[in-house]
Amino acid sequence: MGKLLKIIFSLLGLLVLLLVVAIVVLPMVVDPNDYKDEITAAVKEKTGRTLEIDGDISLSVFPWLGADIGPTRLGNAAGFDAAHMASMEAVEVRVKLMPLLSKKLEVNTVKLKGLTLNLAKNAQGVTNWADLVEAADKEDEAKEPEEEDRGEGLKDLAIGGIEIVDAQLVWDDRASGARYEVNDLSLTT
Repeated sequence: MGKLLKIIFSLLGLLVLLLVVAIVVLPMVVDPNDYKDEITAAVKEKTGRTLEIDGDISLSVFPWLGADIGPTRLGNAAGFDAAHMASMEAVEVRVKLMPLLSKKLEVNTVKLKGLTLNLAKNAQGVTNWADLVEAADKEDEAKEPEEEDRGEGLKDLAIGGIEIVDAQLVWDDRASGARYEVNDLSLTT
């Protein structure tokens, strides 16, 4: 019996050692910056908008699987004045690793620094986010019924909060001639 326990504890120790090595080695081996082109291409394909990631993307692994993203901009819809619908100086997102194994998504506080959000409506009453909604609706309609029934989705979703620092929100309504701007907005939930 003692020999069996010794073998079990040795195997557990080896498993923990492999986990620690993976946690240390993964950020050294995988460079998320190598995937910027694929990320921007996927955004362009799904939304028709240009995504620009100027800064570096850095990863963290344990206990939160996270990404810190530098300056990022999302292009505006055609026919609107502002070059970008949204831009951020920095984004920080962390997801707890262990709950992912049981199909639970636990997100730490999502942090957005230096967010600039340009929302607009043209003279015809069309908003600069209408094309994004249409693209999402078309994607939902295009899904085949078998595709939706494949496997189970997430069981739980928990978001620790949202922290927005130094944000600027602009609403430009060309249909009514109204323009509103909120500067130096900070929000924590």
